[in-house]
Amino acid sequence: MCVRRLEQSEYTPGGRKGQSGAKEGVTPAVDEELQNALGGEPFARHLGVELLEARPGYAVARLVVADHMVNVNRITHGGVVFTLADVVFAAASNAHGRTALALNINLNFVKATRPGDCLTATAREENLTRRTGLYRIRVEDASRDLVAEMTGVVYRKEGKVPGAEADSPAPVLPETQVPEAGNDLDNVETSPIDPRA
Repeated sequence: MCVRRLEQSEYTPGGRKGQSGAKEGVTPAVDEELQNALGGEPFARHLGVELLEARPGYAVARLVVADHMVNVNRITHGGVVFTLADVVFAAASNAHGRTALALNINLNFVKATRPGDCLTATAREENLTRRTGLYRIRVEDASRDLVAEMTGVVYRKEGKVPGAEADSPAPVLPETQVPEAGNDLDNVETSPIDPRA
């Protein structure tokens, strides 16, 4: 079962009073439209990433690793772990309501995981200025062991997050097909890579 209860004491937005625009001990809410925009990324939804919480400077998401999410070594593909971390990075930084775009990301892999493992990513804002934000993201397994740690810097643009405006409905996304568990990719057509191209 992929469940992890978050303790309120685990995080105070910004780490220091006023750093994320919140008074100490007060958790600013993210309006429903912004929450829907943050949780509606097509690629993350395709992988099965579930955004559990998003508020200014903080976000939590989880993912159960499926059989088709492994690399040649039969461990979770690094791109899957990166995507999970990136989802909470984007949610925490955009939850302020202003568009935030990644400038730099550094990810360190610490522990391998496998299909069936439940991964939880948590983003915390370390510093926020008018134009930039610094975030630390931890990806943990169900035992709370560290799987990966990421730091990211965003550039904060003037203007609202797309899809968060009242007159801009959340996009309707087509259904996606995910390979069945245990399905190998023998029937996938590929084209040879031309080294002269």
